[in-house]
Amino acid sequence: MNEIEHVAAPESCSRACRCSCARRHARGRGGCRRGALRWDGHAAARPGRGRRWDRSGAQDMTIGRAVLFDLDGVLIDSEPAHFAATRAALEDLGLGTLDEADYARWMLGRPDHSALADYLAARGLSPDLLPALLERKAARYAERFAVDVRLLADGVETLRAAHAAGLTVGIVSGALAAEIAWAIERLGIAGLVAVVVSGDEVACGKPDPEPYLLAARRLGLEPGACVAVEDAPAGVTAARAAGMRCLAVDRQGWGERLAAADLVVTRLSWKQLSRLLRECCDRSGE
Repeated sequence: MNEIEHVAAPESCSRACRCSCARRHARGRGGCRRGALRWDGHAAARPGRGRRWDRSGAQDMTIGRAVLFDLDGVLIDSEPAHFAATRAALEDLGLGTLDEADYARWMLGRPDHSALADYLAARGLSPDLLPALLERKAARYAERFAVDVRLLADGVETLRAAHAAGLTVGIVSGALAAEIAWAIERLGIAGLVAVVVSGDEVACGKPDPEPYLLAARRLGLEPGACVAVEDAPAGVTAARAAGMRCLAVDRQGWGERLAAADLVVTRLSWKQLSRLLRECCDRSGE
């Protein structure tokens, strides 16, 4: 059982800030849109140079190397908050209620914009309701963040260990930029994260490789110099399609659906990640 802690939304984040990403989303088309949103870091780490690892785990020589972490399911568990927020937003606007089965069918693992658009269409409701629904859902999510979002300690400890080892660390997620910022602040990792790619700033989210390719480009690295840490089939597919190695943590019993990952574990640890990094170096001859 993974150690968990409750994570609260930062008090400094205003409601206007919390809703801004939803309004940006509402102006886009499709599942998400290409935009100019970027993590400004709060003294974020600068992209650095990783270390090559010999078979004993000792540092050997510097190479460009980054570890890119998914957020939900790897560092936090936010699905209960998203479910509660979506149900509340629908009820607030008089659009009915939402049960867990419909949430799993329409929303689980999908960007809000496309998921809610499909949900409205399936129920014969006007697409003109989408902007208000997105904004209301973002506000409700901010309220639920402190109650329902939990820290996954093994993931956060692995991220900290990777940074301490001299590796560049990033987050690549389908979540909104504001949601990622809240999590980063409350996890206390703002100074460790060199790059963030959010769902608001890509035209195609996972399983498309675009989010991971964008992260590598921002770091000035070839995709092959990056290792992704994922927990779901779509994320593994995206990382492998981008040309990256992938460590997958199976928290949901995905089993063979994670088989495309280079290494699958049931609990994250620096030992497992460093093992994959050593194998990458051995194969590349770097």
